[in-house]
Amino acid sequence: MKILHVITSLDHGGAQTMLTELALQFQHRGVSNLIVSMTSQNAFAKQLGSQNIPVEILNMHQGRSLLTGFAKLRSLIRRFQPDIVQTWLYHADLAGGLAARLSRVPVVWGIHHTAGQNHLLKPATQAVVQINKLISGFVPSQIICCSQSAYDSHLARGFSPAKLTLAQNGVDTIRFQPNEIIRQELRTNLHIPESATIIGHCGRFHPAKGHLVFIQAASELLKLHPELHFVMCGSGIDAENQKLTHWIAPTNLRDHIHLLGPQDGLDKILPGFDIFVSSSLEEALPLTVCEAMACQVPCVVTNVGDQARIVEKTGICVIPNSASEITRGCNILLNLHQQERAFLGLSARRRIQENFSLQSTAEKYLSIYNRVIHKGVS
Repeated sequence: MKILHVITSLDHGGAQTMLTELALQFQHRGVSNLIVSMTSQNAFAKQLGSQNIPVEILNMHQGRSLLTGFAKLRSLIRRFQPDIVQTWLYHADLAGGLAARLSRVPVVWGIHHTAGQNHLLKPATQAVVQINKLISGFVPSQIICCSQSAYDSHLARGFSPAKLTLAQNGVDTIRFQPNEIIRQELRTNLHIPESATIIGHCGRFHPAKGHLVFIQAASELLKLHPELHFVMCGSGIDAENQKLTHWIAPTNLRDHIHLLGPQDGLDKILPGFDIFVSSSLEEALPLTVCEAMACQVPCVVTNVGDQARIVEKTGICVIPNSASEITRGCNILLNLHQQERAFLGLSARRRIQENFSLQSTAEKYLSIYNRVIHKGVS
């Protein structure tokens, strides 16, 4: 089987992580992959290249480059002759879908967003979503949704019910597992005392990730638990981000918060956390929550997307956009006996192993592909 993947960019993000992990899984199963990024490359391109998975960059930004990039994409499809074109994210669904359709190759769209939080999307993206809805009945052969909430919200929005299907995200539970050496190294590198409790937060700097409410909650938690340290990472999460540092400056967090920026491997960070927080205002099925749970880190999550369904009884779910609720959720975990919190961590890892494994996700995708190939282009 040959799969050509089209994605909006290879910057840090959940869809990019899932694409990279699945391409490697497919390769191990004898599938040939070609990755096409519409705009940029990043660490993911290097990782894919190191595994002999080719990456092409279209440099589609605006104006004439859009037409040039689209023509190059059609040329790549003709040259590679894929059995399936798999697209990732709305803009790639549109451009890749049309290019594949014109080339008479079946295309599978990939939705990694929960519809409904339109104010968090750029106007251009909102327009693309509307176009995709109108053509969803005849351009894609299938539309894979990465979470139940993404499926339900796009069904309600008017996407073709005959094309929508569910293949939820999964994580590598061998790569993501408890690691005492990493736990010690994180504390040593950041000069955090061994006795301190670390609360972690991972996510690119974007309004949807709720960084402000997390910082507000962290400040309140530190008043109650002076031994706490907070570690944040993600694109834009560094001292160069003036908005972020402006939020932190008037608080009591100066010596207790660590901004690490983007990280190529969260498996080298997450095992060092004692508690993980997702303060998101909008999500589909966040990989970082699954990865933290696989590392036996109990989580406090907001009730958006599939987060409550992922965590269930292994962590705490709170209402979104509320610093006081995040404070309350973290306090519940902090006030548990160490053995009780460790039991929650064990339960969290078991839940990911049984319900959100990367292997089962790869098998679901390949099952969908085989069905689409057998049916052909209608």
